[in-house]
Amino acid sequence: MHRAAAADLGLEVPTKEQASHVIGLGLHDALRHAVPGLPAARTAEFVERYRHHFRAREDEMDLFPGMRELLQSLHGTKILGIATGKEQARPRPSARGTGLGPCFRASRCRGRKRIPSRTRRCCSS
Repeated sequence: MHRAAAADLGLEVPTKEQASHVIGLGLHDALRHAVPGLPAARTAEFVERYRHHFRAREDEMDLFPGMRELLQSLHGTKILGIATGKEQARPRPSARGTGLGPCFRASRCRGRKRIPSRTRRCCSS
């Protein structure tokens, strides 16, 4: 999605390595690494294009090799949930797109503020 959003804005398109290296990073850290030429004044515009491409491809996303089997195995013996630092509760649709939605009992996002207790509540549910 970083690559498509950069192309939309006429910026240098990050390599696949640059784009994949940012998995798990916060938004600003990810952008500094994947799209170092992004002017700060265009961050909101970039984020809008990123989200557009993410939502358009959400049902096509797949897991890293071995993750499907791991999650299915854990689902049989553990209670699973999704806790994310993202503002919006997007993990559930992604999980449904992979067919693994039923493996997860709960999902929590950070909301507009980062509140660590939300993540702890999700983990203790």
